[in-house]
Amino acid sequence: MKPKHTKLTITLCGPGDVIREIGIAENVIDSWNRTSRTLTGCELACQHWNTHAVPDMKARGQEVINHQLIDKSDLVIAIFWARLGTPTGLADSGTVEEVQRAMARGIRVMLYFSDLAAPMQQGDEAQRAKVKDFRKRVMDTGFAWSFSSRLKFENELREHLGMVVAELLEKKTRVVPKKAARKSPSIRQSSSRNTQVVGDHNTIYASPHPPAKIVIGPAPGQVTAAEQTTILKWLDELAVLSAELMEKTLGERKAEWRSRLLKRFHAPRYNALMSEQMPEVEKWYRQAKGRFLRKPKAKKSRASAVGWKKSIKARMTAMGQTNEDYYPEIAVRLGLTKFTSLNELSPPDLERFYNLVGRDARPK
Repeated sequence: MKPKHTKLTITLCGPGDVIREIGIAENVIDSWNRTSRTLTGCELACQHWNTHAVPDMKARGQEVINHQLIDKSDLVIAIFWARLGTPTGLADSGTVEEVQRAMARGIRVMLYFSDLAAPMQQGDEAQRAKVKDFRKRVMDTGFAWSFSSRLKFENELREHLGMVVAELLEKKTRVVPKKAARKSPSIRQSSSRNTQVVGDHNTIYASPHPPAKIVIGPAPGQVTAAEQTTILKWLDELAVLSAELMEKTLGERKAEWRSRLLKRFHAPRYNALMSEQMPEVEKWYRQAKGRFLRKPKAKKSRASAVGWKKSIKARMTAMGQTNEDYYPEIAVRLGLTKFTSLNELSPPDLERFYNLVGRDARPK
């Protein structure tokens, strides 16, 4: 007997380079609703963070998306191509964190990888390497799908969606057997994998072992989110120092310092470092910082922080901004921890504040 009405929520997720694939998936879901909604009594509700997430400042952005979308999903469809995305502090990218979150909560995940040729752009090689590494990890622990054309993706997703929706509907509409009469004797045996023998006219109910949940996450002992934030702040500070003293762009110096860190500790990426290595990483950072601060030009660099603070205060006064209103806004815009004084900011963060307030103070 078909249900009167059932609603399944499907969340689509992927980095910015799979916008077309996300659109294809939306069309496939719309097509399913047109042809099967009346027949099955089921409606598929499609959602994506770009259209369904609601602004909320009580937590970090990805955590808000997790609560609003992922946790309320019956099915997650994730798509990757040439980019993995931006690290969130807890995972290698927002989409990776969404996949991990869904799997950890027992939500069905359909994972797709595009084999289409992608245009080469600056920085793509690093992203491709991350996708390749993630793809290997998931294929070692689960089953993902790949496609070589968007037409093939559309046709295969339509077929897969039909099968998965049927499975989800079966779980939602499965009839639970009535309990045995109160006076009926019963004998139960418990173990990790067992058969329950119930004294209800010798009926035997099999209790299969629940399927194992596969969580793609960091290896045990890797740096925590807080430790990752600390490492990035150290690298930013070294980049600001060396950019001024060695006359290179800040972007060039950030990339070089990250490369030095990974080479020094033989790590593929900074968030793959182990927590037990943090003392050594801090020692390396302080030694590198000390070498720059002992240079003659460093005196001028230290003096610049004083100038930044004076300039920030003057521009805030000109705009009519107060510490109570402007500091929280800046913390959100720059992704900083809440602060009440400029003295709480590291040199890299102070310079970022200085550059931002300069843009805000420009005549519109």
